[in-house]
Amino acid sequence: MVEIKQLKERIESAISDCKEIIAIFEREIEGANNSSFQQIKEIETTILRLERKGLQIPDELKQLKLRLLTQYEYAGKLCR
Repeated sequence: MVEIKQLKERIESAISDCKEIIAIFEREIEGANNSSFQQIKEIETTILRLERKGLQIPDELKQLKLRLLTQYEYAGKLCR
């Protein structure tokens, strides 16, 4: 009977540890998600500014925006 009680306590401790680790991952994902969103907004603003001035949009800027959007959407799916 004592072994079962100890096993139950170990399992409960492991579950608690897992919940803490999941919470850390969720905070990291959310932080990355917010950071990416801000970067995307800044890039979009820059692209619009260049377009209004009639300047060509660098391909690297377009690619960066696409890459960040993809990461942002992927991170959002991980949180669900």
